[in-house]
Amino acid sequence: MDINLKYKLYQQDYLHQVLYSNAMSKNAKKQRLRAWVFTTFFILILSFLWLSVSNDTIEMGHYLGAIPTCIIGILCFPYFFKFIQKKQLLKHTNEVYKNNYGKEINLLFGTNTIEIQNALGISKINYSALEKIIETSSHFFMVLKAGSYIIIPKSSIKNMDDFRVKIKNIASKSKILYSTELDWKW
Repeated sequence: MDINLKYKLYQQDYLHQVLYSNAMSKNAKKQRLRAWVFTTFFILILSFLWLSVSNDTIEMGHYLGAIPTCIIGILCFPYFFKFIQKKQLLKHTNEVYKNNYGKEINLLFGTNTIEIQNALGISKINYSALEKIIETSSHFFMVLKAGSYIIIPKSSIKNMDDFRVKIKNIASKSKILYSTELDWKW
């Protein structure tokens, strides 16, 4: 039942994992919602203040023309905020993982453990230490109970169907949650 994978991780692999982690984080979701609500109220309050202060000098038609602009701004804010967040997370990824780009990783899935060999050394992780296995369109993420991720790019897997079956068997035997999120995207 041994599976052996050799691959290298690059900036996009780490960024994909960081974006996924951020998108699934309850705190990050709350932060995005708070930012959207704050921005919406700020635009509305600023608009009403502008109307009340400048009532004599601004024609009502100009003010009514600004309403669609405000609505478009409020509706587009989540996309703009995601763009800004992605830039920040890319900067974070480059700071944290830049020394790991392009280094070979060797994963050996044994009977009860995953053995990870990389430039730093060798580690063994029991399957019981895994919280869940997530399959996205381009990667497999193995989430450890400690919060770390093992990233496996699908491009490094020669026989995808065979690998998927073996990983699902590991998940079911070890009682690990297996999640398929093929349509997930940032």
